[in-house]
Amino acid sequence: MSCRVLTSCLGLCVLGFAGCASHVEWAPDSKSFLYSHQDGRILRYDVATRESKEVVRTKAVGDDCWPVYSQRAKDGLIVFAESVTVGDGGRRVRTTLHYVQSDGTPLRTHSLVWVASEDESRTPEPTVSYVEWSPKGSHVLLTTKSSVALHDFAGGRFTVHEELAPAMPFMLGASPWRPDGAGFLATKTADSDEDDVYFVTLDGNSHLLKGPKSDDDDAEEGWPFGEWSENTLVTVIGKREYRFDTTARTAEHRVRDTARKPRWKVGRASVEVEGIGDNATVTWTNGTKQLVVTRKLGPVFSSATGPVVPSPDGQRVVVVGKSGLVVVGESGVLDRIPVAPNGDDGNQ
Repeated sequence: MSCRVLTSCLGLCVLGFAGCASHVEWAPDSKSFLYSHQDGRILRYDVATRESKEVVRTKAVGDDCWPVYSQRAKDGLIVFAESVTVGDGGRRVRTTLHYVQSDGTPLRTHSLVWVASEDESRTPEPTVSYVEWSPKGSHVLLTTKSSVALHDFAGGRFTVHEELAPAMPFMLGASPWRPDGAGFLATKTADSDEDDVYFVTLDGNSHLLKGPKSDDDDAEEGWPFGEWSENTLVTVIGKREYRFDTTARTAEHRVRDTARKPRWKVGRASVEVEGIGDNATVTWTNGTKQLVVTRKLGPVFSSATGPVVPSPDGQRVVVVGKSGLVVVGESGVLDRIPVAPNGDDGNQ
């Protein structure tokens, strides 16, 4: 799977950058989740009290620069990114990673300056679209729309891969990180003629995943659904199935007999997504009862791995809309959370 192969997914990625909608991350115990507000705040929602509390306020404000962040599972340490053009006619961009404790107390910051190429064929992209802790919490993966960087938290060092583009979670339907934290998946930049996927290890080496080439007819519309099985990621989009084996260094794809709609179990109920972006419909079903969750929610966007973010215990999901979030459980809609400055979540 590459950017060229997933032409329908690329359209989805334009809609689904984490910076375009609220980013949601559940706590490991499923008792709360973090989410971002369009006014630049990162908040924590308590499932029991149904109340939100501000954790940190960032400078990210506006439609194209919502806060992007990630929380480390073992201790709740939060990292979020902010970028600013620092001169040279837009040829230099400074990105700062802010590390704050789970209660919002600042811990430390690290900055990286992206510089345009000498021939000016590449100009830094100031919008940070995604950050994520590695599974073991040792590194942070940082991406713009055109470059990838890795930050070693203990050593404070950045490793920049300007020739690579991010393999975003909403392209893969799963995290690009291999579960053991040894590396992550990436593609070549959009201005490259190559149509390949790479496994990038923590030592900075890029390993090509070899496989058959595909043409544009391979594109399949729909949300990607992905799952890691040891060192292999399997992603399904409609009828297409992609397999990325990071041990054998291979990339394969096949056409399934039937298309798969993204569906999540919520207790004895289920939540299903049909369509993408403006045309997406999220439906809750329990036996003979059915409810359209996204009525007037606006375009359905991707947060982390998709438009629906399940809790670790499988008892709730959060549906991510342009203007609001909907918390859904076995009994139906449990709460609606506005994420727009006017306080309107757009739901009936």
